[in-house]
Amino acid sequence: MLEEACATVDLKKANAELRCDQLQSDITALEVRLSQNSQKLRDLDNLRALGFQLAEFRMLRDIITEVGEERGIIGNEAVKDFFEDLRKYYYDYLREMVILAFQFVSMSSNNTYWSHEDAKRDYYRRVNSELQK
Repeated sequence: MLEEACATVDLKKANAELRCDQLQSDITALEVRLSQNSQKLRDLDNLRALGFQLAEFRMLRDIITEVGEERGIIGNEAVKDFFEDLRKYYYDYLREMVILAFQFVSMSSNNTYWSHEDAKRDYYRRVNSELQK
């Protein structure tokens, strides 16, 4: 009878140790998820600080979906394509902004109006002269 009781206690101990190991494993997995979710929340807070709210994300999703459908692509491929285009054309956009700034500075400094083409020529002239140095 004492041996049976000891065997029962040993079995319960072994089961408790297995359960403890399982709970430790669950805790570790939950800590990893908590860390990942905390990072995601920090990223969302950073985006909110830039002015992105849920409405803007929905609008961005709708735009990406619409553009993707027009191109015959969906899902992750549409998102990838959208951001590749954004990266590719961003520098074109910046160049145009610099040209417009040249045009504005010209108008402000000597009260003469430069056409967009004049500003563009001056921009490329300056860039080329810098490249030749």
